[in-house]
Amino acid sequence: MRRPTARIAVTAVGGLLLAASLFAQNNYQFSDPNVEDLFRYARMGAGGGAVSKLKALQLKGRSRVDMGGSLLDCSVDIKILLPDHYLRVDATKTDSKLAGYAGKTVLSAIRSGDNLSTPPDNLTSTILKNERTRLARLLLGAITYVTPDVSMVFHSAGLVAGMVDPRNSARTAATASGNAIPNTADINSPDGFKARIIFDSTDRMPLTLLYPGSPQEETMTFTDRRDVGGLKVPFHVTTTAGGRVIDDLIFESVLVNPEIGKGDFKR
Repeated sequence: MRRPTARIAVTAVGGLLLAASLFAQNNYQFSDPNVEDLFRYARMGAGGGAVSKLKALQLKGRSRVDMGGSLLDCSVDIKILLPDHYLRVDATKTDSKLAGYAGKTVLSAIRSGDNLSTPPDNLTSTILKNERTRLARLLLGAITYVTPDVSMVFHSAGLVAGMVDPRNSARTAATASGNAIPNTADINSPDGFKARIIFDSTDRMPLTLLYPGSPQEETMTFTDRRDVGGLKVPFHVTTTAGGRVIDDLIFESVLVNPEIGKGDFKR
């Protein structure tokens, strides 16, 4: 009679450990229990513990990038070394566009042959903030990872909730009222990050991320998910604005925790 009881106890402890691993990050909070459940199921679907163990990521393939209203076909190589190194390179046979940062150093530039054009110094802080936000959107929608430089508060869309005290734990739940929009969460941050994320009603994975653009709202969609290194990674990420594609990523190779270092992040 004791053996089944012991098994139940072990299962319960395992469940608690899994829940703890899902919320190992402490830079995001939930304003109500409904949105916490949405995120919990999405995180489990994305890979659960594998997300919390993520250190580096490399995604390579093809991209179509908006250039003056038309899409330019490129190869794309995205390297990510957490917590603060990111570099995306879109390249044609003759030119390449670099976007990203290494710590507080901006890596964004345009390479044409042997010539390298870099942005003026007075734009460094703006570019750094924009690229950090760009990476935050990609990782949030792709694998529910919240980058450490953005403190996000998740709200059930359609619910009115009390303020979340940032001194409390990430799992703080406030009393909320209203009618929640199914499978949808609104996200904001004291540093200006703002987005709405829609989860798939079947597998609970992030499907769409909407956020303010310039001048139109932009939409990222995440499809063709495949198992890689314990993560359910989207191999197709498309960004649209006003119904027009402005960025289309089709990955051919995804590496989870590859052997990359800070020296790989340079112009």
